[in-house]
Amino acid sequence: MSFRQDRKEETRSYKRLFLIAAEGANTERSYFDGNIRYLIGENDVDFHIVSYQDSFPLHVLEALEGEIENRKNELSANDEAWIVIDRDQWKQEHIQEVIDWVNGKPKDIFRRDLALSNPCFEFWLILHFEDGKELFTTEECKNKLKEYIKLNRNKVPEQSIQREQVKNAIPTELLQNGQTCYNVEFKVG
Repeated sequence: MSFRQDRKEETRSYKRLFLIAAEGANTERSYFDGNIRYLIGENDVDFHIVSYQDSFPLHVLEALEGEIENRKNELSANDEAWIVIDRDQWKQEHIQEVIDWVNGKPKDIFRRDLALSNPCFEFWLILHFEDGKELFTTEECKNKLKEYIKLNRNKVPEQSIQREQVKNAIPTELLQNGQTCYNVEFKVG
């Protein structure tokens, strides 16, 4: 007498990949690695923070393009490539080149996007706590942020941003800034 035992086939679920090239080496990286990754969970999304030499927007873009080229055989339609830059000190023509890259007709199958902080990434962090309507300069943003988060070597402490704060910050940024910035579609709860 023989019997056949049905075995379930193991299938590996696909993790959505976010390639993120951010102007700031510490603040932005620690925000995504220590806060957003934690809120989303390791099972659903993989963040890869792209390394680069300096914060000039076109150099950050070049680094992102290099990472895309290195991963071209593993990227899928569900993946995204983001460039995260500040508006504060850069000329509009440099910002426009990045916008043109995002809006261009890429042959890539994945999504390209831009998170443009105006004036700086610290403003985005403040929006997790308040509307920031009275903040106009980078210096004002950095000083105000100290009321909410104590940066350690320009790093956002792990798990210092909560799920509800991220949910609140996204619509605030879209209302305050006429551009489509932080149009984040990954789930935070």
